[in-house]
Amino acid sequence: HCTVLAFQRVRPDKVADFLRIQEDISGTMSRFPGYLGKEVVHPVPGLQEEFVSVFRFATADSLRGWMESSERQGVIRELDSCADGPGRLQVVAGDDEGRAPVTVVFSHRVKAGCEEEFRAWREEVLHAMSAWPGFLDADVFDAKGVLQEDWVLIVRFESAASLE
Repeated sequence: HCTVLAFQRVRPDKVADFLRIQEDISGTMSRFPGYLGKEVVHPVPGLQEEFVSVFRFATADSLRGWMESSERQGVIRELDSCADGPGRLQVVAGDDEGRAPVTVVFSHRVKAGCEEEFRAWREEVLHAMSAWPGFLDADVFDAKGVLQEDWVLIVRFESAASLE
């Protein structure tokens, strides 16, 4: 699967136009082979200042077809009329042969006062995982109070088989 994340600040007076254009884009994209779906995430003041549009396609070739299409170029011009500054695009493309890396997210709530014990345990787990065939890397995120109560560990392996 391939996913595109499009980040865009929108002028306050153009939000309704932006959302209408997003609906039009959904209709246009739905006619492209390999299109799986789309969602729009609204800004959260103080946390995320941009709209985030998430587009999903079945294969890299189907995504490439949309990205290179004249239809996409037309909607980009429309979206630019709503923009409050330049947008950003992030493409996350998997391997069409089914050998894409696999990501697992572990989320834990840690009892107050046990944070250091949890960190030590997490380091042991990461050390054991890193020796496993197919392990690629990991990211760790400690809890940040109200904004993020969970302790998160994101682990990537070469394939589902190496994860299993």
